[in-house]
Amino acid sequence: MNLKITLTDERGQYSSIDDPGPTTTTWDATMEDCSVHAWFKVFESVLAAVGHTERSIMTGACRLAFNDCRDPKAMKIIAKEYDLTNWDD
Repeated sequence: MNLKITLTDERGQYSSIDDPGPTTTTWDATMEDCSVHAWFKVFESVLAAVGHTERSIMTGACRLAFNDCRDPKAMKIIAKEYDLTNWDD
């Protein structure tokens, strides 16, 4: 499977010599036999390119993994596997 994602940032207005105008970023990858981690890595870079911070990307991943639509037993297994507990400062 080939994955091709193209994002065009059209916020540039060519208003000055320092403004590059519209820019296009393309991800083109062969995703055959890739793990779920590889897929998430691709989408992490896409999210970062459109301005999401590392923290917001991690928050989104956690909300995807841990929510009311998931099996509580599966969430517990994953939380234990990654040693996720309440962190106290």
